[in-house]
Amino acid sequence: MAYSTVTDSFNELPQEFIIEYLRSEGIRVPNVLSDHDLTFKLDEVGFSLPTPQSYSNYISEVNKRYPSRNMVPIAKSNLDDEMVGLIIAPNSEVSCVMQIHDFADAGWEAPRNYTNIEEWLEKLKKPCMD
Repeated sequence: MAYSTVTDSFNELPQEFIIEYLRSEGIRVPNVLSDHDLTFKLDEVGFSLPTPQSYSNYISEVNKRYPSRNMVPIAKSNLDDEMVGLIIAPNSEVSCVMQIHDFADAGWEAPRNYTNIEEWLEKLKKPCMD
């Protein structure tokens, strides 16, 4: 997956570089990525966007660590190695949202699947009741 870093087109949304990447790969962009409050919502649950300058490398590294997944990273935890990404189906649709413990060996990353980003955000907002 080749990606050229965008440096001048973030005036509207901080996550515009992710939207542009998805479009360049022919992947339908989930509506929540166009939310002007997305960075605030991520911050509320302790996550943040990767930097636009490092995004190409970040995607490449994630795909090297987990070659059996077609994952597009969306956000990283501010506290640990957790990350969340979109799992892309062969038809270029987002099949689910997955949170994993990044840098774990494949099979040990403790994946948690969610239907969409909104469900993932809601789950993280609720205190753990286990």
